[in-house]
Amino acid sequence: MIGAIIGDIVGSRFEFDNVKTKQFKFFHEKCRVTDDTILTLAAADAVMTTDSKHGQLRDENRDRYLTTLFEAVVSSFRLFASKYPDAGYGDMFKKWLSSDNPLPYGSFGNGAAMRISPVAHVAANREDLRHLVNCVTFVTHTHREAARGAMATAEAVFLALRQPFKRKIKRAIEKKYYSLDFGIDDIRETYRRDFSCRGTVPQAIRCFLESSSLEDAIRLAVSLGGDSDTLASVAGAIAGAFHGVPKDMRETALGYLDDFLRSVFEKWDSLHPVPHERFRPLTRYMEKLKNTSEYYEPHPYHNGFVFVKVIEDLARQLRLFEDNNPSYDLANFKEINRNSPLVYEGSGNNPDIMKLSAAQVLAFMKGIFRVKPISDDLLLSFFKCGALDACLERLKMIDLENA
Repeated sequence: MIGAIIGDIVGSRFEFDNVKTKQFKFFHEKCRVTDDTILTLAAADAVMTTDSKHGQLRDENRDRYLTTLFEAVVSSFRLFASKYPDAGYGDMFKKWLSSDNPLPYGSFGNGAAMRISPVAHVAANREDLRHLVNCVTFVTHTHREAARGAMATAEAVFLALRQPFKRKIKRAIEKKYYSLDFGIDDIRETYRRDFSCRGTVPQAIRCFLESSSLEDAIRLAVSLGGDSDTLASVAGAIAGAFHGVPKDMRETALGYLDDFLRSVFEKWDSLHPVPHERFRPLTRYMEKLKNTSEYYEPHPYHNGFVFVKVIEDLARQLRLFEDNNPSYDLANFKEINRNSPLVYEGSGNNPDIMKLSAAQVLAFMKGIFRVKPISDDLLLSFFKCGALDACLERLKMIDLENA
């Protein structure tokens, strides 16, 4: 959810003053929270209120639970909007707010998608996710396109929290919701402001798919122009779940929230902590590696071996991490390793891995992946003895130490 908030804040100053570039100051004095953040936190508040009073009903009586949640969403939306009446709500939503009997109004607008990310963090499975999405969405947006946009966004966040492979997230969204067979560079010049889910959600998901980090996803979304805060909020919700949220970025964003909004977020965060580890793009592969028994497979065209897909993906993520974090100076990985207690000819099962600095671990990993195929036996030994697992465990430990 914090990724959605960051996207909204960064995109806010460009909503009616579009740019078509990724090169801009990320946080700016003109940035602010808009209705995207207000209603996202309102949805989170409704979930927390319902769970605190009637959480047991999710298993015992789902229909009653959803009815209670529906009523809580209506109440939270109206309460939060009354506190922040100038946050930029659409005209139909304003009429809904002022009505004595607020009823859904059939909208297909992207407001259904920009506020939905909290439910992805609490859903037990995809069926549960669908019920929660419909409950939060249908208080206002009952058009099938709004339901599609909200569900696509929520499922992308749901999968991003659990799935380290972007291609599988893409496949799942394309199978049920939208074609994503386009590139951001291809549509940027002609893309214009579009407040519909169809004109916002697939583009935001594509920004996530092309991103190398949360910041990169938000910059891509803003660079499209159009409804910048909502594009960036949707892209940020997914990218934050997938890439993690840097601690300094999170704290800067929370500085834009007043005491009330920040208290709601902190309560939510205490119940549903969001990933903000610096090394999450790499450590998210830990579980996949534990379930990997073979690290090589025969090359299909000539004698020799190639990495299995999970290793190839991890190697690619390491290269992306190096590009996005030049401070670790991994171009000089040989020099870093020369001053490290580990050597490549030794056993990768060296307990000193757990004593290395982050830069040493990363340099060691880069060194592993730079070993050439002529040393297949040496390279394979690093994986079999647990060296790669130990490196990721050490990075996870460093993240926890710095949390």
